[in-house]
Amino acid sequence: MRTADGPLHGHFSKRSAVGAGGAVTEGALVVKIGHAEGSEEEHEDENGTDHAGHTAQSPGAFQSGSSHDASSASIASVRAQRQGVLRALKALANFGSDRDPVRLRVAVAMRELSRAPLMAQMMLLEGTIPVLVQFCSSMTEQVRQEAIASLFNLSLVPGSESRLVSSGAVEALLTVAIVRTHDEGSQAMGIEALQNIMADPESRM
Repeated sequence: MRTADGPLHGHFSKRSAVGAGGAVTEGALVVKIGHAEGSEEEHEDENGTDHAGHTAQSPGAFQSGSSHDASSASIASVRAQRQGVLRALKALANFGSDRDPVRLRVAVAMRELSRAPLMAQMMLLEGTIPVLVQFCSSMTEQVRQEAIASLFNLSLVPGSESRLVSSGAVEALLTVAIVRTHDEGSQAMGIEALQNIMADPESRM
């Protein structure tokens, strides 16, 4: 758990990701796709255990023949599905007008996905930061709140700082936190995301 004490140029550690309503999750993380009752959940813990109880093997771990091939195929399939979801969300982010409800649903989905470390890493690689930066300028307060929460979650990923800086996340967070929102929770989260980014010495140069 990190502290927010001290000026922005000090040393910062990073705390846990946030989900709906700013709730903090520690240990096992849960990603919910959709909000309907009985919707599926994907559980990932620090050991790489998925919702079916399978533990990810290290690159040097021994696996025999067809078992290894099946495992590799399964991992590739899951990765492709996740990439497909993120690319679909990126496409939907430009659907309709700024106040279109679809954009809010996209923002909520991205925030939920960003709670899981593996998904957060994939979001960085798939170029979702510009979408979140765009959402920070939305005329809809809730869309801005979801975007801030997602950027905060992405700022927890080690090595994410340079991507966030180069994609304009710092300017977007500053603008939202200082000008575009009067929600204290969103302001605080935006400042925390900035502190996480500033934890990287190169980001402070």
